[in-house]
Amino acid sequence: MAAATTSASFATFSGLRAENVSARPAAVTFPAAASPAQQVVVATKKVVKRKQIILTKSVPNVGKAGELLSVRLGFFRNYLFPQGFAKTATPQILKQIEEEQKRIEAEKQKVLEEARKVARQLQTVGGFTVRRKAGTGKSFFGSVSVNDIVDIIKANTNREIPKADIEMPEIKEVGQYTATIRLHPEVTADVRINVVGK
Repeated sequence: MAAATTSASFATFSGLRAENVSARPAAVTFPAAASPAQQVVVATKKVVKRKQIILTKSVPNVGKAGELLSVRLGFFRNYLFPQGFAKTATPQILKQIEEEQKRIEAEKQKVLEEARKVARQLQTVGGFTVRRKAGTGKSFFGSVSVNDIVDIIKANTNREIPKADIEMPEIKEVGQYTATIRLHPEVTADVRINVVGK
């Protein structure tokens, strides 16, 4: 069994090299209990020390203010900390960050649920009727604008929708149209607009 172990002079690992004791210079002595086949681990690379930090200011090519990062210890000691760009991420600070992230996530969820509620409300209404003074054929005087849609939705649902969140076709004739309302990045609602003459 010992003969098989001595056949390899050394093996290389990540940042370390294992050498046979027998391959070491004669000047190095080992305890009597060590056999010739015993291996010694020799470091061939410098261990990189890292530190978990919080950026107090945005740093180009590093991160944004409030971001939790793991950086080289020397970079933190020699640059980030002296310049006031970062501080050590203590357990208390990490807990505060976690609580803040939970609060932000809960707020996002609340906004999403509110958008879904408005979408359901608009779908329940089904459609809105806009009356315009009739002209010849299907045409009517004037047009139906985004402002008209904002006003009619507010009158029927008591909800104010920003004009920028409404997409609708050009309406210059009586008929049925569809306006798309962006209530949230994840929620849209299609609203039917019935334009009739009076």
